[in-house]
Amino acid sequence: MMVGDNPFSLKQYVVKYVAWCHGVRMSKPHRSPQTEQLAELIFEVFRLHGELIAMGERMVGPCGLTSARWQVVGSIDESGQPLTVPMIARNLGISRQAVQRVVNDLEHQGLVCLSENPHHKTARLVELTEDGQSAVAEANRVFTRWANATTADLDADRLAETWRLLAELRGHCRDYGMEEV
Repeated sequence: MMVGDNPFSLKQYVVKYVAWCHGVRMSKPHRSPQTEQLAELIFEVFRLHGELIAMGERMVGPCGLTSARWQVVGSIDESGQPLTVPMIARNLGISRQAVQRVVNDLEHQGLVCLSENPHHKTARLVELTEDGQSAVAEANRVFTRWANATTADLDADRLAETWRLLAELRGHCRDYGMEEV
């Protein structure tokens, strides 16, 4: 039977042909084994990020924080000194605007205050209030309990090597598109 004798077979032929063409054009380019492993790692990091944010919400919610607020106050706490919004954004690898929104929320909540910066007219310093210091201290206690239990069976050298690999990949991501053409 010829394709033209039956309209259903013509339709099926066209559908199969279009699907084949689409598949040929849309197929993945050849990937090396390392590229496949990198793709798997990247998607695992995406999943880990989601789990970390969700766990952070559960972990620091009782301290009056969200994951986003914890990141900002934690950055200030780790530095040991007041920071500007752009400094916090660089530390966290996120936009200044995102940090500014969180800082505004933290200020409204009474966990940070803004003060004049003697080195810059417009970039004010963000510092923890006493309530902010208390919230961070409690969040750090909860985190440390979890981290101590989690790392009890993990090899320190393996953790250090994983950190180095992730930092190296972060550098490649940061540099993407910045090369001279």
